[in-house]
Parts: sequence; structure tokens; C-alpha cells
Amino acid sequence: MIVRVRLAVCVVLWMVFWPLQVAWATKVTQEILARETLQKELAGSSLETSPPLGWASIPDASGFQPLGGPSLTAYRQYLVERGWDCPKIWHTAGFLTSGNLRLGVNVFVPPGTAQGVFLFVHGYQSHSAAFGAFLAAFAKRGWIVVTLDLPGHGISEGTRSDIGDFVEYGDAVADWLRWVWSQTDWPEVRVLAAHSLGTAACLEALRRPTTPVPTRVWFFAPLLRTAWFPLLTWTQDVFGWALKDVGSPFGSDGYLDGERTPLHWFQALRVWLTRLDQQKPLLLPLTVWSGDQDTVVDADWNRRAYQRLVPAAEYRVFPGRDHLFLTKPTERVAVFAEVVRELDRIRQGFRIPRPDSVTQESHGVLAQSSWGSLLSAASWNQEGQQ
Repeated sequence: MIVRVRLAVCVVLWMVFWPLQVAWATKVTQEILARETLQKELAGSSLETSPPLGWASIPDASGFQPLGGPSLTAYRQYLVERGWDCPKIWHTAGFLTSGNLRLGVNVFVPPGTAQGVFLFVHGYQSHSAAFGAFLAAFAKRGWIVVTLDLPGHGISEGTRSDIGDFVEYGDAVADWLRWVWSQTDWPEVRVLAAHSLGTAACLEALRRPTTPVPTRVWFFAPLLRTAWFPLLTWTQDVFGWALKDVGSPFGSDGYLDGERTPLHWFQALRVWLTRLDQQKPLLLPLTVWSGDQDTVVDADWNRRAYQRLVPAAEYRVFPGRDHLFLTKPTERVAVFAEVVRELDRIRQGFRIPRPDSVTQESHGVLAQSSWGSLLSAASWNQEGQQ
């Protein structure tokens, strides 16, 4: 009887989902081929832009592999399409090695003396370039901006939109932060910001005593539990043997976004949340920013969890904003204004907690930089003039 029921379920699922799966598989295959072409071109090219004057080059021993060529030009054009409007900025992109993966990293350096280092990690099925307008807001204020593409996202290697264990996200962020802290020419004021899945990755990394702790940590629309989490995990338990993935709830930009959501990813999230139940309270200089119309994450459950995980965390709510308030043109202007005001307070020495566990090293300050014009993609590969 059980065998017949299971067979009937399989037949129904096949009849319903097979045409959709074929269509999606075709799109996904095209996306994978385009991404592999991009990664091959990036890996095979050499950086043509000279480092800023007075700025020490990234040490060869760090494992950073700089990129360049036509694919990097296309990447920068996409940044501009997503709101990047800061023309006098020097930029490099490349890979860092973490375990057996290469992770995509961007570095944007403003002209003049840098105010600090702004670090950013994107959310699920997204990538760094999708936040072009957000990143430009900090570069325009004189901050060095450094981004990370998580495993399986953007130009980073890894299974698309999936992970074996959330610990791997934490490994990637921890290795990236240690690389940033090795750049001794960069200012000592360092703000770590993350969106959605990026917050989970950063939290996993910051649980570890060996991970450097920034001056301030900002989590935007943080992910712990998703909305409809019990239903999604139940679906994975019951139908995971037959249904491997579903369509992305966020759509795709046709460039580097993920097309499909593997159900296994929810299982990995559930295992990680079980571990968090045993986590002792953390002492972190954390501010949590959320929209009161967020339907992607379970905001109420997540806030209660964060009150236990990081008791000293501050909370800010943006009225009328949903999960994607950092990227939606209709929502981001007011959000950016509030976030930039907070950044200025941090730079001026206000609202910076100094817990005993937070140590800061003495670093130098960036000297005068050179740059390329971002509004003209071709000039990105030419050394700028002061």
C-alpha cells in the first residue's frame, strides 16, 4: 500500500513539475555556462589597473588573485546599472582561497585619506555587484569598501545557492576578515555590514574567538529563520527525495543571481539553527536594521533569538520597508541617509562600544590615491590621475 501511494505521488509530481523543470533546467544550464565563461575569463586575465599611489600592494603571500579584462569591464558596467555613481574610485576584484574554494572579493579605494574600511557581505541568491548603489554611498564618503561573494554566489566557486554546512559560510567570512586585517595600510576603523544570509555567515564567523572583531557590526534584514520555515523544512523532509529544488523567490538578474533554491539548503539552515540553541551569549558591537514589512524572514522570531544571542544588540526599524530595502530604488534613498548618518557618528567616535573582547591594532592611513572613471567602463582599466 505504501509503495502504491508513493508511486502515485511520484506520477502526479512528474506530470505537474516535469514541464516546469525542463524549462527551468534550460535556463539554469544557460546561466551556469555564462557564469563558467565569466569565471574562466576572470581567472585567465591580468589586472591592468595600477595600485593607488602610496598604497602598498596586496601581499603575494595572501593568496589574492587579481582580475581584469573584458569580463571585469562588464562587471563594472553592471555595478553602474545597479546604481554605482561614484566616478573617482580605484577598484580591483579577484579571488581569495578559502579551503578548496576561490571566493570573489572587491576592493574600492577612494582618493585622499580614507575614513575607514566598510566591509559588506550580500544575501542569499545575490552577489556584491547587486548592491552597487549601497556600496557607492560609503565610497563617496571616503571609506574603503571591501566585499565578499559567499560560496555558491556571485563569482565565487561552490554549488549554486547551496551549502553542505553553514559552517562553510563562516569559514569564508573568517578567512576574508583575516585577510582584511592583514592589510596594515588600511585605517583601524572597520565596519562590517551584511544582508540576510550574509548576516548568518558573519554571525557564524564571529562566534569564533580567532575571528577579528570590527569596530561596529551592522546586520540588515538578518536571516535566522525564514518565513514559512516549518512548511519549507516539512516539504524538504517529505518530498526531498523527489523534489530537489524550487524557483527562486527573488527572481534572477540574468547575470550572477541564482535561478533555483535547493531544498537541501533549508536542511543545512535547520542544522545550523539547532547548533545556535547551544550558543552562549556573544559580546558584539551589533546593530540590527529591519523593515517592518519583511515577509522573507521571520522577523519576530529572529529578534527574540538575537536578544538571546547578542543581548547588547541595538535594533532599528525602517517603517514601510521590506526585505530588499538596500537595493530597491524606491526604498533605499531614505535608508541610505539614516545609515550614512550612523556611519558619520562612528567615524567621529560616537556610539562605539569598547567591550574587553574587542581589540584594535594600530594601522596607518591611506595616502593620496589614483583612480579610474567608473562611468566610462573602458577607463576602469587605465591608471587615473590626481
